[in-house]
Amino acid sequence: MLKMQRSVNNGNVRIMLSGRIERDHLSELQRLIDEDAPHNIVTLDLEDVRLVDGEAVGFLARCEGAGIRLENC
Repeated sequence: MLKMQRSVNNGNVRIMLSGRIERDHLSELQRLIDEDAPHNIVTLDLEDVRLVDGEAVGFLARCEGAGIRLENC
């Protein structure tokens, strides 16, 4: 199970994730990122993530390559 919580502060969007990031969650996470990325700085806070499957690792690497910030990895 993955919990996603979004907060906005002065054009900075933080998506706090907790639980397990698996392939089934990636489309919803991408949707959240796409809503904000064109106009805001997006940060994925991974502090409370406990497990990431192989596809999610690739997804996070692509996000970082696209300018999405990853924190608390």
